[in-house]
Amino acid sequence: MIIPNQEEFNSKKSQAPLIADIMDKNNVHIFAEIGVWKFKTVKKLMIKPNVNRTIKEYWAIDPYAEMPQYADLRDDQVMHKMGKIPQERWDKMYHGVCKYLLWFHQVKLLRLTSEQAAYIFHKYRKPYFDMVFIDADHTYEAVKKDIELWKPLIRKGGILSGHDYGMYHEVNKAVDECVPDAIIFPKCWVWLTEV
Repeated sequence: MIIPNQEEFNSKKSQAPLIADIMDKNNVHIFAEIGVWKFKTVKKLMIKPNVNRTIKEYWAIDPYAEMPQYADLRDDQVMHKMGKIPQERWDKMYHGVCKYLLWFHQVKLLRLTSEQAAYIFHKYRKPYFDMVFIDADHTYEAVKKDIELWKPLIRKGGILSGHDYGMYHEVNKAVDECVPDAIIFPKCWVWLTEV
């Protein structure tokens, strides 16, 4: 795995430039993003010429479903608000992101939970991905489960990565436990490891 210059990316807050550099330097052709929400990372990556030219498949996976497990997290306003979003708004968000599929032919949107999508790939395409980026449910149990589900689906020498390390204690705890050798980019809250 070729690791980007940490100093360059520790000064930026967005994860997209870092992910694009990782993808470019490591010849990532088949990529999965678990938890895509409003498609911000998808758009930022796919408009970069080096990514758009080399990526063959970008699997965008998100259930676009209510998240009641966040409703009681009053210490975290972002998560608390997400826990209050009704299904009607999730459906509208899903229909809104579908338009991007017209522009980015490499993107395949799966409206499934992480577990449902992983099951399909475990059954039919193991290992398959060059890189998987986890940015879905940020509870400890969910992050740990996502790491366990997706790691076996990555080709040898591929990259397992994720977001919000340093931002959420539960993400930190799961990553520290499951990926003790993870390389951390603290300013953009990204973690990564070679599989």
